[in-house]
Amino acid sequence: MYRKGEETRELIVDTADRLFYERGYEHTSFRGIAREAGVPSGNFYHYFKAKEDILQAVINRRVEMIQRQLDDWQAEFPTPLTRLKRFVQIARNSQQGAIQYGCPVGTLTSELGKERTHNVQPSVMFDVFINWLEQQFLALGFKEQSRNHARRLLAYLQGVIVVSHAYHDEEFLHQEADVLDEWLEQLAASGNT
Repeated sequence: MYRKGEETRELIVDTADRLFYERGYEHTSFRGIAREAGVPSGNFYHYFKAKEDILQAVINRRVEMIQRQLDDWQAEFPTPLTRLKRFVQIARNSQQGAIQYGCPVGTLTSELGKERTHNVQPSVMFDVFINWLEQQFLALGFKEQSRNHARRLLAYLQGVIVVSHAYHDEEFLHQEADVLDEWLEQLAASGNT
């Protein structure tokens, strides 16, 4: 019985995550999530009492997935430069979703940043990326600029995805990802401070 309950809860979180990405948090209702998940509305409230509870579960899931992905890259790619370039590759790999809906982390963070009627902190998703990126820049030898470089890389990539989404322009996304790769190579070769 417990396993089925956990599976249903996970199905609800998966569905909510997808709908928040495709439609936005404000345009996704409890009823819509229940319908898409195939969970009767009466049972739905057994798992989540409020929409904000589902939102927190989605953010927690995304943070876990982001951290797991970054940990995998840490093990898989031998140098900080290759790991940073792998980060840029996110945009290329998710181009269809990015062109159609934007970045799942960026769009949700932006949308929730406008409404302060909830107790959820969506910026924790960015924090995971920034902290990991900062560690990569530190490993490249940047002491004082590592945090700034981390934030700049994340901000630039987010901006590229926003513009690519606005214009449905895959070519721009790839072109700017190449620019970021060049910037990273130049930084790595610069001698760092």
